[in-house]
Amino acid sequence: MPAQPALLVALLAQRCPVCRRGAIFSGWLELHPTCPACGLRFERESGYFLVAVLIGYMFAIAALVPVCVALFLKGAAVNTVFAVLCCTALILTPIIHRFARVLWLYVDQQLHPRTKAP
Repeated sequence: MPAQPALLVALLAQRCPVCRRGAIFSGWLELHPTCPACGLRFERESGYFLVAVLIGYMFAIAALVPVCVALFLKGAAVNTVFAVLCCTALILTPIIHRFARVLWLYVDQQLHPRTKAP
């Protein structure tokens, strides 16, 4: 059996938090129900990814506040700032969605470890 990739490498590659080999997503935004490699069920219960929504909000704020401040410091009009923030948010939303879910899976695995599929 090959060695597991490092934790950070597996997280950035969006791999299963248990085996670190199976892909978490089957498409751009669609999650596999279980890990293709080890069979781990990703969604433990209904509403499991609600915390990922909060993580996504934090990522979005961390990305958008510096853009907003930089634009205001350069003297941009409020309409311009609003338009740039909307476009930036639309571009970043799918990326933030994916990484918020992956990060929550890894955090939850550390808090409540599962070693194998139920």
